[in-house]
Amino acid sequence: MKKKKIIVILRGGLGNQLFTYAFAKSLAIKNNFELVLNYKSGFKYDLKYKRKYLLNFFNHTARLASNNEMLMPFHRLRRTLIIKLNNYFPSIMPFYLLQKDVAYDQNLINIKLNRTTIIDGCWISEEYFKDINLIIQNEFEINFELPRTLLPLNLSIKQSNSVAIHIRWFNKVDENETHNLTSNYYKNAIEEMSKKVSNPYFFIFTDEPEFVNKKINLNEFNFTLINNKLFNNNELIDFILMKSCKYFIIANSTFSWWAAWLSDFEDKIVITPDVKMDGLTTWGTELLVPDSWIKLKS
Repeated sequence: MKKKKIIVILRGGLGNQLFTYAFAKSLAIKNNFELVLNYKSGFKYDLKYKRKYLLNFFNHTARLASNNEMLMPFHRLRRTLIIKLNNYFPSIMPFYLLQKDVAYDQNLINIKLNRTTIIDGCWISEEYFKDINLIIQNEFEINFELPRTLLPLNLSIKQSNSVAIHIRWFNKVDENETHNLTSNYYKNAIEEMSKKVSNPYFFIFTDEPEFVNKKINLNEFNFTLINNKLFNNNELIDFILMKSCKYFIIANSTFSWWAAWLSDFEDKIVITPDVKMDGLTTWGTELLVPDSWIKLKS
């Protein structure tokens, strides 16, 4: 008998892709379905942010979808038809699991699927894949090699009491932009981390390095500013370097969430913003972060 499939639509940045994959992988294992990646349609019309498929740099075990499995060509029209006809012709139409709410949904953990399913959404919570975390860690091993010029930097990160600070800007670089974390969050997080880690050395990751001083007083501690623009905005390089750190002050960002989660330092400490945001960035949903992480108000 031909194995049924979960076809997952990937979209967004690296962090969102990792969350979407982890959720789909969990469902595929529990239902004994083949996991198939739609790696095109979710990026085709992303003209503003120009995100691209990045899971090809990870050792995942899913296969890439065919054009027909990605509903191409005319995937928008075909997607609409499948959603509308889903309840009327279940025997010939794949089940379309469309995310309706960003909140954690416990009902999805053990959902029983009886036919090929298309997954469309980004389910952001460790709870969706907590029981297969070792599998996820293995599948998210990175097969991208750092340029030789960056190997000394990576080594210094691994050999020091390295603290990654992720400063993420949403839209304009503006303290009053509602999705940007406040300077107070970073100040408190640095103070908290300095109490817990002896001789910390801070590595600052940001896509707007010229504005870091708006968030942090750089004269107060030892740091290295990681300027992603020098790497041609290669986010995989940022991700590898951040993941190499031992301790983390993350932003309201799934990118630094995953760098912290995938860090293999046994005694890692993660500080995360305790804020709730919707819209451009969704953050603060129930069970978003592991219980061991420290939440600080922004």
